[in-house]
Amino acid sequence: MWKHRGMIFNPSYVLARDIAMFTLYAIVENFGYRQWNNWWRLQGFWQALTKKTDWGAMPRKQFHSEE
Repeated sequence: MWKHRGMIFNPSYVLARDIAMFTLYAIVENFGYRQWNNWWRLQGFWQALTKKTDWGAMPRKQFHSEE
């Protein structure tokens, strides 16, 4: 048995298939999320370079109470 950070692992229960699946999940979960964040960063960087500081027209709206 191995002890790692307070947890005990039994090597006979660790399957190569499980390790391969965990490795695949670790790789796949990074696709999409990081690319999406980089897209927003690039847009912000481009707006900063072109000095686009306005947010466009935002008309005010009233809150209506239902009394």
